[in-house]
Amino acid sequence: MIGRVIPGTRRLDLVVLSCALTLSALGVLFVASATTGTRYEGLASRQAIWLAVGIGAMIVAILFDYRMLLKFSFAIYCACLLPLTYLLFFGETIANVRSWIRVGQFQFQPAELSKIATALLVAYLFENEDDARLHASTLAKLSAIVGVPVGTVKSRLHRGRIALAKAMGITREAPRSGGSPDSGTTKSGERADAAGPSEGTISP
Repeated sequence: MIGRVIPGTRRLDLVVLSCALTLSALGVLFVASATTGTRYEGLASRQAIWLAVGIGAMIVAILFDYRMLLKFSFAIYCACLLPLTYLLFFGETIANVRSWIRVGQFQFQPAELSKIATALLVAYLFENEDDARLHASTLAKLSAIVGVPVGTVKSRLHRGRIALAKAMGITREAPRSGGSPDSGTTKSGERADAAGPSEGTISP
């Protein structure tokens, strides 16, 4: 029964997991070595506790089908906005930044959870888009989710498209004199309108 739940090696990178656990353990040892005999002597044990909590959360995340989170992505996003609103009025200022919530001796940054919630909601938005092209309504939704102007969203998408094209070895040359932008040539010398996207062109 356990074998049905625990994912195979294709979903679990043992090399990355081993490196992460090793670095975390070394971090606890370094903190303990640096704080022994000082007023910060309890930081190592606190670090170890949060490391154990993180490992437990990782195990739960592995056993849980992450695709179920997409159905509740909007509710999760709204729930993560509440502690951010709390920060505006009652946030703990540490290192001149009001981004921490203190609970007893522990403190955490709600912004870290908001990053995950934002990624989930954006993934849900794209998953439910039937058209491959981004419409104005989709850009407006993205702008509202990430909290930046629509122009910034379009700029980042354009940069991402260029970076992806370079990584895939796709180029788009300037059109020759008398030609239109759609009649340019690809890197192999073929006409872009005849080659199609699969032959090395980028849709504008």
